Amino acid sequence: QSHSTDMLADKEINTLKDRLRSERHAFDNKTKRLAEQLEEVRSENRALQSSIETLQSTVKQKDSNVATLKTELETVQNDNTVLGKDRRKMLMLEQKQSVNENELREKQLQIARYDEELRAVKSDLSAKELDLATQKGMLGRTIIGSYSWSLKLRS
Repeated sequence: QSHSTDMLADKEINTLKDRLRSERHAFDNKTKRLAEQLEEVRSENRALQSSIETLQSTVKQKDSNVATLKTELETVQNDNTVLGKDRRKMLMLEQKQSVNENELREKQLQIARYDEELRAVKSDLSAKELDLATQKGMLGRTIIGSYSWSLKLRS
């Protein structure tokens, strides 16, 4: 009967070992998937950061263009004052001023669109960072749970 008890104990030990191997394999697969997902999120974050930097650079360039247009507009306005007696020149300058004002309005609208796009990208980046933090937390709980399970099996 002792031999029969030993065989049952060995069978139970082997079953537990198989179960532990299976759990370890599942844990390793889940860890690998989470690591791949984490790398995907990091890659997306890098791409988003690059997009943000590009948009910021574009906004700076547009700001510079707006400043140039404002300077040109002031120049045209000054020219209008100085050349007020010459009607033909004045008409041409008013036309140039009108074009500059239209361009300025277009640039201001374009800057507003860039600002909106930048806010959307920042919002998306924040959501990705939150998702990444959540995944890190889940990975930590999984590792702790697996370690705890392993400790229970040892004792």
